[in-house]
Amino acid sequence: MKKVYSWNLPFVWFLMILSIIVWALLGIMINKKIYKRLNIILAILSTVFIFYYTIYGREFTGEHTFVFFEPYTDEFIREMVMNIFLYLPLGLSFTALFGKWAAVIPVILSVGIEIWQYNCGTGVAQGSDIIMNIIGFLLGYLSVLLVHLGEKYNIKEKIVSFFNK
Repeated sequence: MKKVYSWNLPFVWFLMILSIIVWALLGIMINKKIYKRLNIILAILSTVFIFYYTIYGREFTGEHTFVFFEPYTDEFIREMVMNIFLYLPLGLSFTALFGKWAAVIPVILSVGIEIWQYNCGTGVAQGSDIIMNIIGFLLGYLSVLLVHLGEKYNIKEKIVSFFNK
């Protein structure tokens, strides 16, 4: 699992865009009860992955450091993109389950993790991580907006009729 952080960044961006589109299509095309169950599963999995990558298995270094932004390097960019990638599934699932109140969840979770990292000395706590995590969540929220647009413009019938021709 740790190899995820070494993935090619264009591939990661492609996966994020594909995830948003596929999740929106699922929300438009499948039964609402099944879609809700899929969102529950994704919400649980995304929360587990977030804790796995940010807390579990980190060594206690004793370093209690907070910085808002690390110095600009290629590694800094990679970390920022991967923070977006990590929170995208949370945005895909939680907004479909909890609506507008879901926006509170990534803020609380992200701030809590950074406080944990600072207090426990398990990594450098970064304000930029919080910002990128929220951006990842908001990108996931795009799928919910696309579902609403799809329902408004009756995309399901248009897709079905296109493939029935």
